[in-house]
Amino acid sequence: MPVWQQLYESLPAAGVEILSVAMDAQGAYVARPFVENAGATFPTVVDRENLLGQIYRFKAIPNGYLIDQRGIVEYRRLGGFDI
Repeated sequence: MPVWQQLYESLPAAGVEILSVAMDAQGAYVARPFVENAGATFPTVVDRENLLGQIYRFKAIPNGYLIDQRGIVEYRRLGGFDI
């Protein structure tokens, strides 16, 4: 997550947004310490129901998706994503 924060800080003029999704059925209180320890200032939401896993058909995390402004997935990396 710290690497994502560095990328986020370097891209504001490019109009790129980062959104992290914690896949945790136990809720935000479990994910929050990881976000805080990383110093992440980009939005993080919690998917308690594994809806993204069902929609995008993945079982393991982390995953990376690049989605354009039209909502089209331009790039996908499952099971680990290193920028």
